Amino acid sequence: VLPGVVGLIQATEVIKLILENGVPLKGRLLLYDAMKMNFKEVRVR
Repeated sequence: VLPGVVGLIQATEVIKLILENGVPLKGRLLLYDAMKMNFKEVRVR
């Protein structure tokens, strides 16, 4: 299940970039904690 969730998130980001629609995670890293079932967003340079 986890690889499917990560793949879906990656595919969604690609679609956002291709269609230039939505807010892509450009300059940010999305971290997923499967044990706690939560996401954390971290800015990267």
